[in-house]
Amino acid sequence: RTRGIEILPQKGIVQPKGHRKVYIHDLGGLTRIPVYDGQTIGAGATIEGPAVIEEDTFTSLLLNRQSAVVDVHGNYLLKLPSLHEQRNAAAE
Repeated sequence: RTRGIEILPQKGIVQPKGHRKVYIHDLGGLTRIPVYDGQTIGAGATIEGPAVIEEDTFTSLLLNRQSAVVDVHGNYLLKLPSLHEQRNAAAE
């Protein structure tokens, strides 16, 4: 029988390991955004976009109004804006 490994809960606020300039059209071009080390993010942590999350095997880019929550197994649960929210943001 195989059992999953749970990661420890996040203690305190997740701190970025640095910042990087990324081209984000909605923000008018090159934008300095935080970069997070996925190996240091605990369960229950929320990362708000725009942000970059770096893991050993992948890199995720969260755009405006997107967020990621880490579950106890280290999965990223992405929250994306609804079509209604996207239309309202475009009208602003």
